Amino acid sequence: MDSSTDLLLNAVNLKIETTPNTQLDLLFIADENTIDHLERLLPIIEKSQINSLYLVSNRVDVIEKTNKIHEKIHVHFNDFKLSSLDKKFDIVFYRISKEKSLVHYVFNS
Repeated sequence: MDSSTDLLLNAVNLKIETTPNTQLDLLFIADENTIDHLERLLPIIEKSQINSLYLVSNRVDVIEKTNKIHEKIHVHFNDFKLSSLDKKFDIVFYRISKEKSLVHYVFNS
């Protein structure tokens, strides 16, 4: 198991638990390092406070796997063009990528 992903998922769960009467919109930015952790989104998306969960990835394998695990996840296949979502998010889940240029691009989106 990946300890950094564990920390991020714990932080997301804590945010959800501390805002019980709020409908939250989540964004999950997924690269090749997150494919093994997609099933761990299921307990999060089933919580009553979750209004929507969006996943953006530039990887076909991540998109295909996400489509198989839950129909409630809004999946977007692009090069992390977050502006195309035209939505504000309460929580953004992003496990920092190894590629420095990608990290800068995502942060500046």
